[in-house]
Amino acid sequence: AIGWRADREGSTVQVELFLLSLSIAATCVASAQTVLESETLPAGHESQVVQDEAGRIYRRLVKPYAGSNETVSPLAKAAKAGDAKFEQTFYEGFEGWKESLGYDWIPEGWTEINTPENTPTEEMLLHNINNSWYVYASSDFFQEMTTDGVNEAFIHYAYDNEKYGITAAAQDEWLVTPTIALKENETLHFMLQADFFNIYNCKDFDYRNIKYAEPRETVCTMSVMITTDDAQNWSRIWDLEADVASKMTDKECYANSDLKIKHFDVDLSAYANKNVKIAFRYIRSEGMFRGNSMILDGVTVDHPSAAGINTVSASAKYEYYDVNGTKLPGKPSKKGLYIRKGENKTEKMML
Repeated sequence: AIGWRADREGSTVQVELFLLSLSIAATCVASAQTVLESETLPAGHESQVVQDEAGRIYRRLVKPYAGSNETVSPLAKAAKAGDAKFEQTFYEGFEGWKESLGYDWIPEGWTEINTPENTPTEEMLLHNINNSWYVYASSDFFQEMTTDGVNEAFIHYAYDNEKYGITAAAQDEWLVTPTIALKENETLHFMLQADFFNIYNCKDFDYRNIKYAEPRETVCTMSVMITTDDAQNWSRIWDLEADVASKMTDKECYANSDLKIKHFDVDLSAYANKNVKIAFRYIRSEGMFRGNSMILDGVTVDHPSAAGINTVSASAKYEYYDVNGTKLPGKPSKKGLYIRKGENKTEKMML
């Protein structure tokens, strides 16, 4: 979370940032954005480092033409309270946010695991410099407004600026839930805004032919981790690169070079009746122009309710997913292991 906000004592940083904003405001008035850095790329592309009026920083790929992005097929949205078909075991929408120094708030009961280089000091927070997780109100500058309340959790990619004490250090930043007592057939749902294009190293990207250098180099991802022994040992149960982006073409990754809401589901049935903690682990390799910021919201764990099962018709339709949780357009025809959802239950099936 890299934010630059004037401190409360009228420091020279305040004046310098104000003048910086004024100098380029003419190009950003409509969207209240400040372009901090810009790099001209081949085939009419431009790479920008953009700061919104709340101080949040993102990378933005400006393309030579406007077109609708291809998107990853979203999975089912997390069930809401009052849905008779599902019962919530856990939910966090980050709506309890309270403004704090440097926007360094996370919900009560949640914890962080941060690398030393990215653990903010009080002096850093005085200038709103924070490369760890924090919660703030949603906005629609480069990202999308959340559809789950008004607040969301941010993790910002480390941006190198020696003047303000910011370095592009490698990041391995965890946001960890409180203990959750799982029941049978639980599923984790969450909303994630992530730039798929910048999951991979774009330094040698061929912008004319829309192609990465081979093999793709992963420089940024989000993993979902789980522990059953109070954080003594962790297991990875989902990964944005391995389970989603790696299955996309170069053109599909390029088309998703933005921060748009996508819904993901992770099967937790293997951990039935156990006490667990779940962590959202943001990983980014060291260096400038690697990766991008990400946004998390609507973290939900739910299971089919008995009442819902009783009200479902025997002719209910099924949805099918591969073992990585990617929704399929219909019933699979190839032999293999799949996940089937329907009749208020999630089960594995072999064809």
